[in-house]
Amino acid sequence: MPQRTGRWTARISTGWLMRSRRANPEPANSSQQPMRHLHFSSLHASEALFRQTPNNDGQWQDLRVTLEDPDQTADWLVVYDRHSEPLNTCVPVERRILMVSEPPEFQAYPKAYLDQFGILLSPYPIPAFKGRQIIGHTALPWFYGMNVGGGGEQFVRKLWPDLIGPTPPMENRPLELTAVCSTKTQTKNQVRRLRFLDILKDMLGDRLTIYGRGFERLDDKADVINKSRYHLALENNLAAHGWTEKTADPILGGAFLIHGGSAAIKADFDEDGLLFIDLCRPHEAAQKVKACLDADPAATDKAKVAMAANKAWLMEEHNLFALLNRHVEALAPERDASPQLEQPEPVKWYGKSAAKRLFKLPRPLRRAFWKASINLFERT
Repeated sequence: MPQRTGRWTARISTGWLMRSRRANPEPANSSQQPMRHLHFSSLHASEALFRQTPNNDGQWQDLRVTLEDPDQTADWLVVYDRHSEPLNTCVPVERRILMVSEPPEFQAYPKAYLDQFGILLSPYPIPAFKGRQIIGHTALPWFYGMNVGGGGEQFVRKLWPDLIGPTPPMENRPLELTAVCSTKTQTKNQVRRLRFLDILKDMLGDRLTIYGRGFERLDDKADVINKSRYHLALENNLAAHGWTEKTADPILGGAFLIHGGSAAIKADFDEDGLLFIDLCRPHEAAQKVKACLDADPAATDKAKVAMAANKAWLMEEHNLFALLNRHVEALAPERDASPQLEQPEPVKWYGKSAAKRLFKLPRPLRRAFWKASINLFERT
């Protein structure tokens, strides 16, 4: 158990301070330090992201985050996976951060693109990057309380006051175990998790309900998580230090988390409020899930306290804005001295070379190779 858990558990169990802080958030710049302006650019970013700040305005303590910077006033630039086009900035390379959330199978970064940044935040190392690398999770924005289904326009259903509020008690949740998963097979772990779901479904039958593309339709994960006692978070990769909104969403919704991804989850949250399973050992993992359901730890006070502590830790420390603020504060003493550029310069995307495109293994062959290796070497 992380040392920090005791602090959060005490705050949750006594109920003081946290509730008052969340009901009446302190001013964003309560420390009277100069407000830093961070320009956040991503292909997927919208103002819906700001629901993860207490006042829905993109401010977290001394950090003000905006999605545009027309007057070139930003002190820091963060690009999440890929920047939106066009992107021009006066922020020097030393204060440009590239945040990586997708596995290499989804997104590879040419060296020419990486060279436009001075800092890399990633769940796995990228050898071609020569600047400062910080390895860890990158706090993917939460889907819980967002309508993201059906391929239509996304819209917000739950803002900060809704996210911090109470969740349905366990006795009012009619679904025992749920999972939200697609039938995609674009990564090796996507192939792996579908195999695991087949094994688990055969073992549990109606005790497990699966939602997502290719299964039962779902628009907002909150509609399912709020009805679930236990929820499977099956990540699309096994990056050593990564986890995504798939893990964050059940924590927000008060379901007991069963995590199929990186074992690093046990260092970030209280293990009394979750179960880690190894998808590389599918039959053993399925047995662990069944044993967990039969024992029903979510009904115990110990688990309830840990789950509440995990939610507090997620919202106040593992939140994207809290993470950005923490890294900027740590990096500022060595980076703030770099002068702004006199004229804006473009940040450019460099696609794969013709040689890499030509020699890339076709997707059907990759899937066949993954399935063969999984069936040969991961049979336990």
